[in-house]
Amino acid sequence: MGFSATDFPLILENGGKEFLEAEMKDYECIPNCEITGKKFDLGIKINLEKYQKAYEKKPKGLSEEEEEKFIEERKSIRAELEKFAKVTAEKLSNFRVKIYSYVYEKMLKDIKEKKKAKSFSLSFKRKKCCSFSSSF
Repeated sequence: MGFSATDFPLILENGGKEFLEAEMKDYECIPNCEITGKKFDLGIKINLEKYQKAYEKKPKGLSEEEEEKFIEERKSIRAELEKFAKVTAEKLSNFRVKIYSYVYEKMLKDIKEKKKAKSFSLSFKRKKCCSFSSSF
């Protein structure tokens, strides 16, 4: 997935980095990337390697015990994959809201702690912000 914002450097400086470290640590975040020929300020790569075994074919010649173990292992991996898919869908669908929330929360926290809050403005122009691609 790709994300672009008019004021992306400001967002990163003012809470965006904290958001990426806290909320997106399970994903590879790639600054200034290109996905399917389009440039984005941030690319989010989802690694599904550990879930590939979920749909492996059962090898022939397994004993009954090995076959049972193989089937249970695949069920467990599929359950993990389902949970990961739900969490990922939730995080990606709320990405824009959450990253801006971190910016405002940081500003309010600075004010509460009587630090000088950085004054800046973010522009909210309608801009196509996301692109989904099966290859990265």
